[in-house]
Amino acid sequence: MAVTKNKKTSLTSLFLGCYRTKNASRYEVEERGNAMKIRTCQVIKRLSLSDISDPSSPMSVMDDLSNSFTSQKLRMFTLSELRVITHNFSRSNMLGEGGFGPVYKGFIDDKVKPGLEAQPVAVKALDLHGHQGHREWLAEIIFLGQLSNKHLVKLIGFCCEEEQRVLVYEYMPRGSLENQLFRRNSVAMAWGIRMKIALGAAKGLAFLHEAEKPVIYRDFKTSNILLDCNYNAKLSDFGLAKDGPEGEHTHVTTRVMGTQGYAFLFNLKAEIIFLGQLSNKHLVKLIGFCCEEEQRVLVYEYMPRGSLENQLFRRNSVAMAWGIRMKIALGAAKGLAFLHEAEKPVIYRDFKTSNILLDCNYNAKLSDFGLAKDGPEGEHTHVTTRVMGTQGYAAPEYIMTGHLTTMNDVYSFGVVLLELITGKRSVDTTRARREQSLVEWARPMLRDQRKLDRIIDPRLECQYKTEAAQAAAALAFKCLRQNPKYRPTMSYVVKVLESIQEVETKERNSNNKETKKFVDKRIIRHHRKGQKRVNIAYSDSLLYKESRAKQNNGV
Repeated sequence: MAVTKNKKTSLTSLFLGCYRTKNASRYEVEERGNAMKIRTCQVIKRLSLSDISDPSSPMSVMDDLSNSFTSQKLRMFTLSELRVITHNFSRSNMLGEGGFGPVYKGFIDDKVKPGLEAQPVAVKALDLHGHQGHREWLAEIIFLGQLSNKHLVKLIGFCCEEEQRVLVYEYMPRGSLENQLFRRNSVAMAWGIRMKIALGAAKGLAFLHEAEKPVIYRDFKTSNILLDCNYNAKLSDFGLAKDGPEGEHTHVTTRVMGTQGYAFLFNLKAEIIFLGQLSNKHLVKLIGFCCEEEQRVLVYEYMPRGSLENQLFRRNSVAMAWGIRMKIALGAAKGLAFLHEAEKPVIYRDFKTSNILLDCNYNAKLSDFGLAKDGPEGEHTHVTTRVMGTQGYAAPEYIMTGHLTTMNDVYSFGVVLLELITGKRSVDTTRARREQSLVEWARPMLRDQRKLDRIIDPRLECQYKTEAAQAAAALAFKCLRQNPKYRPTMSYVVKVLESIQEVETKERNSNNKETKKFVDKRIIRHHRKGQKRVNIAYSDSLLYKESRAKQNNGV
């Protein structure tokens, strides 16, 4: 019996140093007649995000990916090729839009790239102002680049140029189960088709769970189940997927993720932990909670005026005065500054108008700490985490890298301050295309005094001090700087807003004194003497006193 041992092929040779090697060995017995060979074979485990040496670095990952998946037959497209495929990402080619970004229909063949099979495709482009980013894009490639099953949507290729992240999939003619089931005026699906879809989706999940290295999908919902022309179901969107437990481990511990309504106990724990320990007049007060059977309830102080979102954007709402807007901005800024400067800093991570609540006097308090995260400590400059937050408010560098710092909150504050100045939502697809992103549209005009009037909320009817508006606009511009190093701290923001408020208070007091000194003619009193009614009008308080004296003397 001869025993031969093959030379090991390291994963580094397959993935060019992008991944750490995790090899296992097994023995195979090969019989040829009376001869038998025992050889040691390498078992290459499926790779995960944790195997990547630096998943947050787009450039280094791109260099590795360009050669990583050649054996997996994933294609690397250029942005110019994708523009041709989608007619320059035309709106007429748009299939829909999800958390990652818009999806366009395209067509590929060997004219685009040699060897490509002619077929329609779905091209999913990252929304740079959305709440997903580079890590979700990479997770999609890692999982769908290695997993293959008829109940998983097929990933054909990808693109990574500068900040652009694009994924190219097989085209699914019937779209998502969500659209088929809930779209207005859609034809009701027959019972048999519904059960066919349920079976196909179940097979997809079973394949993931029973793989040699199990996968927990973590975002199973109707919008992520796509249907081909025959209603065969395929799972899509692996941005939140997670490798399952291995060995003796029974579970994987991770931050709560998923979609509200589909995920159990969505961010409840974080809310209790943070608000149960933090106390400040600019944080909403958590009074208590309830946990009985499957019921989870939180009890807060009541905020009579609701959210800033409702006060600012609700249809037919009365326009808030400039002074009230700046008061709210200052209160919210103080709340963030308290979190950032705590002994153990906290990054709020979801600063937006709907999370700013107002009491009867328009004092602002931060609410909803479900996404809050402990900040970096010691020599660490950031916390690396999965991208979370709300579209239009998350900082661009956080979306791209997952690096979380207090400067991400500062950017979000800049967005809210801009909403207060303009009276417009951060993202509104009903506006003209170039105005849909408030930051991209308004930022160039924030430092131009001649153009500032174009973006200030017209409902204010110029009832504000020009110098105050210019100072607020300049502050918003600083908070919205692309490079986080040049953004101010929240303590600096508080000082600027306090100075704006101080100037406006002095101006208001000065105006009140002038008004009291030079009172316009007004009816002070209706005096009835006998049957004769006398209306007495005065120009100032001195004349009023003199007339009262004469009346008392019977003159």
